[in-house]
Amino acid sequence: MRRQLFEDVLPLRLSQKLLRLYKKARSVTFVDKGVSVIDVAHFNAAPRSDISEHLNLLYLYLQAAKPREILELGTRGGESTRVFEKYCREMNIVGRSIDLDEAPAWLLHNKNWRHFAGDDILLGKSLALTRKWPDGADYKKLDFIFLDSSHEYLHTKEELEVYVPLLSEGTGAIAFHDTNLTSSPTLRLDGTVGFGWDNKRGVARAIEEYFDFKFDERTLQTQLISEGNFLFYHQPWCNGFSMMIPAATATHE
Repeated sequence: MRRQLFEDVLPLRLSQKLLRLYKKARSVTFVDKGVSVIDVAHFNAAPRSDISEHLNLLYLYLQAAKPREILELGTRGGESTRVFEKYCREMNIVGRSIDLDEAPAWLLHNKNWRHFAGDDILLGKSLALTRKWPDGADYKKLDFIFLDSSHEYLHTKEELEVYVPLLSEGTGAIAFHDTNLTSSPTLRLDGTVGFGWDNKRGVARAIEEYFDFKFDERTLQTQLISEGNFLFYHQPWCNGFSMMIPAATATHE
């Protein structure tokens, strides 16, 4: 049944080599070399979502950097939002998200989170102009932005143009999901096979153009970019996860 489903999804592109890799991935256990058990139960997150293998790193960064003004662009079922909400609850602060859809049911009436249904470009422009959130709260510069919305090139590029200027100067960070999105089957860290869709390097290309540098989204890497102002870190697995972390804290006399 598994094999038939696999061949139905990719009848023309599935090679015998990939099928052998798939069989091997399905047969290994957690003690085999190169296979990791990904524990996201402490976030109440799904064990094998398209972002599950990045959630622990995301939480680690939040705990290390201690951002107070957090905005998530793109929520869907709220798998990454579970990490942000947990952190905000522990810090007793309020985080925010925006998506074209309403908040997932588990996030409703949450005292540590505010979700807005609407267009994220319009929200960003409104924040810059009115200095107010849609619920009337005062807007402050953002310490952390998580971008996981349409994954389309033009939209992502516009998001960067609107939201990077809203980051706290010298301390604000931004992270991206789906920076290695492909329609080819890929092996995940836990040995299972993941599927995505081909967005023509939409997110990766927008990042490259906005920050004026190049990266190979198939590789694990770290590099200084933007004239040394940001440290860029990229993980290629699980559809790709990238972060722009301020390389140094700005000092003001």
